[in-house]
Amino acid sequence: MADKHVAIISGGLGDIGRAIAMQLAGLGADVALGDIRESSDADEVLDAIRGKDRRARYDRVDVSDAAAVQAWLRAVEEDLGMPDWIVPNAAVVALQDLDTVTPEVWEREVGINLHGMFYLAQAAAGIETPPPRHIGDRYPLSARRMDSCSNRIHRGYLKPVAIPGYLDRVPTKSVVVIVRYVSLSYICNCSSAVM
Repeated sequence: MADKHVAIISGGLGDIGRAIAMQLAGLGADVALGDIRESSDADEVLDAIRGKDRRARYDRVDVSDAAAVQAWLRAVEEDLGMPDWIVPNAAVVALQDLDTVTPEVWEREVGINLHGMFYLAQAAAGIETPPPRHIGDRYPLSARRMDSCSNRIHRGYLKPVAIPGYLDRVPTKSVVVIVRYVSLSYICNCSSAVM
C-alpha cells in the first residue's frame, strides 16, 4: 500500500505519467505531478486524483534545469510532505536516424531524458545534505525509492531491440544506472554499492 506516502512524477501529464499517478493515488498516495505543459492541462488528472480522496498538485517544471528541479522538490515537500516515491518519467522522442538528427534535437533529448532523470534523482537523494545513517518509518529525503519504466529493460522483463529511428534513445537509458547508484549509495551511506 502507498497510504501516507507522497509520489512525485516528472512527465506527469503524458499517458504513462497519468496512469502511474492514478495507480499510486488508488493505492492511497498523495501525488505531485511535474511537466512542461500548461497548468490548465493538469486539471482533469488533478481532479481525478482528488476524487480518490488524495492530495494532488501540479507544477510546470523543465527537468533539464537542475535548479528548477531542486525548487520543485522543495515546493512539493512544503505542500504535500516529503516525497518518498520518485518517478523520473519525463522523456521526449524524436524519431530520427543518425543522418537526420540535428545537434539541437540531440541536446534537447539528452537534456530531458538523461539530465532530467539525473537531476530528479540527485534532488531526491538530497545530495546537498549529509546522508542519513539509518532509515526510519518513513524514508528520509536522501533515501527514496526511485523507479522508471525503463528499469524493466535492465531487469530483464523486456528485451531491448534495435528499432530504426530510435538511435537517440540508446544513450539516455544509461541514466538508470546513475539513478540506481545514487539510490544505493545514499541508502547504504557508501559510494561503493554494488549495482
